[in-house]
Amino acid sequence: MSTVGRIVRSHHECWDGSGYPDGLAGDEIPLEARIVAACDSWNAMTTTRSYRAAMTADAAERELRRCAGTQFDPEVVEQVLKSIAPPRSPAQPVAAVEPAVATALPVAR
Repeated sequence: MSTVGRIVRSHHECWDGSGYPDGLAGDEIPLEARIVAACDSWNAMTTTRSYRAAMTADAAERELRRCAGTQFDPEVVEQVLKSIAPPRSPAQPVAAVEPAVATALPVAR
């Protein structure tokens, strides 16, 4: 459990050292925590929430790439995008593959 705890504790650290709780930077951040951070951010951006609609996969990809090198490990971003970005239309929300979920929640405007 201590290994899992270390990963969870470190997943809000930023590649450039601006994160928390320990101010770790670069390779000081456990690789697993860097992966969790990028995957969690992708999930947060591409799923519909009660307060907003899901971003398109294209917009979420742009945001991950924009934050690579500051918030995220650039290599982790590339590998995550290779492994989770299915072939799609650039304007298609990821949530569109689950229309029941996307339409069941109200979208705040």
